[in-house]
Order: sequence, then structure tokens, then C-alpha cells
Amino acid sequence: MVHLLRLGTFLLFLALGLRVHRAREPGARRRAINTLLAYALALSAYAGFKQWDDWPFSPYHILVGRGSVATSIRTIEFWGTDAERREWRIDPYAWSPLVELKLSLWFQREFDRLDPEQRERVLRFLFARAEASRRELAAGRSIAHERRLGPALSAPHWWLAPRPVTTAPTPYTALRVYTARWTPQRVLDDPGNVERTLLVEYRP
Repeated sequence: MVHLLRLGTFLLFLALGLRVHRAREPGARRRAINTLLAYALALSAYAGFKQWDDWPFSPYHILVGRGSVATSIRTIEFWGTDAERREWRIDPYAWSPLVELKLSLWFQREFDRLDPEQRERVLRFLFARAEASRRELAAGRSIAHERRLGPALSAPHWWLAPRPVTTAPTPYTALRVYTARWTPQRVLDDPGNVERTLLVEYRP
């Protein structure tokens, strides 16, 4: 029943948008636009207050608080090492369709709660995904959403994460997960000025 209700709210949203598209007389078009805006605002407010996910009307907080170049930021970073123990930043699209931002947040909140067997399973899965993506990139092939239409025509992920410019030419021998701490100002002055603390290293 809940799913049917969500489908109904979305179909009504589409119908109101179609009404705007079909309206030709200026007064009618203005009324159609106002109706669509009122509906979207009302349903978005309801979803927010009730914490009810009714895509595209979502309760999620996308941006919270004020940013500053001096704000200390903590993120999770995933790196691979090769046989010579050189480190390579893993392409954030290696986890597709999962966005790396979501993976990082999950890792911060949930990884420490897992038992040793569960941690082993998670790291084994991540290592396999990272190595599979490395092989594709090293061979000059696209990964994630770019596989079918290529980088120029494919619709990007909603989160445009910066991508490394080089790929490890040889297989990964280990996966390293770091906590990275930095401020925008420090990175603007020196892109390498990031404090990294090793959380875990996995070797298959």
C-alpha cells in the first residue's frame, strides 16, 4: 500500500509537469506552474517533517551547516599497493553503483562494529572490486557508468568525486584504508598536505 501511495505521488508530479508543458495561454501556464511548485514544496515539506522517503521528495539533508576554508574535514580513503609496495589511490568509481562517499560514511560508522569474520568478508569484497576495476582501467577500458557510452556521453554519478590521473599497471597486492584529515585551506596551499592514519590493511 505504501509503495502504491508513493507511486501515486510521483505520477501526480509527472501529470502536473505535463500540464505545464501543454499549457499555451500565459495565464493558464502561470497557474499550472504555481500548482506544480505548490505541490512539490508541500510534499517535500511533508517528507522532511515525517522523515518519509518519497523519491524525488526526500527527507535527506544534503548540505548542513556553514563551510569554511579552515574547517577540519575527516574522510575515509581507499588505496591499493602493488608488489613494490607503491600506493595507488583507488578510483572512486571502482565501487559503482555505490558512490564512494556512501561507502566512506558506512565505513566510519559500521566497520568497527563488525566481528573479525565480517570484516574479512568486507575487505575481501572491496579488494576484489578494486582489482577488477584496476584491470579494466589499465587495459584502457571504462568502468562504472561509463562502460556502455564512454566518458563523453554517459550520465555521471550524482557525486562527482575527483579521480586519480594514473592507474596501477600491475595487480594490487593489498588494500589499505586510511582516515584522512585535512582543511580546504591547507590543501589549496599544498595538495599533499593531508594527514593519513592507517585503519586497516588487507592482503588476500
